[in-house]
Amino acid sequence: MRGEDFLEKFGLIDEKFIEEAEEKKTKKNIRIPILIAACFVLVLLVAALPFFKKETPPPIEPMVDDTELPDITYTPSPVYDGIPYSELDIPDTGLAPGLEDVKGIMMADIAPFYEEYLEDCVAVVEGRVKDVRIKHYDFATDYDKFRDGGKTIYRWDTVIYEIEVERIYKGELGIETMIIEDTILFDQMFYMKEGHRYVISVIQTTGDVGHGLWQGNVIEGSAKRESIYHSMYPYCPPIEVTEDGYYLFHNRWTTLAASEAAVKVTMDIPFESEQAYFNDKMMLIDSVNFEKLFETILTKYS
Repeated sequence: MRGEDFLEKFGLIDEKFIEEAEEKKTKKNIRIPILIAACFVLVLLVAALPFFKKETPPPIEPMVDDTELPDITYTPSPVYDGIPYSELDIPDTGLAPGLEDVKGIMMADIAPFYEEYLEDCVAVVEGRVKDVRIKHYDFATDYDKFRDGGKTIYRWDTVIYEIEVERIYKGELGIETMIIEDTILFDQMFYMKEGHRYVISVIQTTGDVGHGLWQGNVIEGSAKRESIYHSMYPYCPPIEVTEDGYYLFHNRWTTLAASEAAVKVTMDIPFESEQAYFNDKMMLIDSVNFEKLFETILTKYS
């Protein structure tokens, strides 16, 4: 028998007991649905949890240290890829007065150029030609193959270049201006021109002008050279520097010519030349690759 029935049967129940019993019953009836609802909500929250997860931010990429730059590679500019000679940025300067009409040594028996000739150089400089002139030598020796006591008269011409030195690749000269004295050549395309810039490989000599090509002792005039310096190999076009910093060279510079950075030059304005051997052998390279490759050549043949 329930407690309230027992009390009611024996007349012991009161209103307060009844109210408390009813309140407990009501709370019990309410608590069960709430618990059911809470369980339902909990299930929903667990199911929805993946959708409310905070996305993990992507990992931060480490900063790349680009202070060590890779080797510079050169892609020929469309302007310079097979550029005609007439479009190069080179001063429009003719030969020095007198050189147009001077006919010097032929080159039929001259050995071809090789890079290893640099071994004999005392200096390699880059500079601008400030002046070009012809020097005439008149002298006589005491040698005469036809009679005793006779003499032989010689007339010799050289070309004098005054070079303003801008850079020294090899050698310790300690000078700002260099005088180079070369033999007059038959081919006009090999002369340097005033106002132009060149890379010049230099030989030092103590011999007189034309030394070895005449016999006897000088008894009249002088065969003493004006300068002890002359070009290493004046029988081909020198390396020329354009005003915008490119280097024009012939393909006997095999290390330069083998570079993918070198492009061919079309000689649409042929040299005023009796010998056109180099007209289809000229190439162009940018300054960055020239310096890198030329340093390699000098290191190999120093």
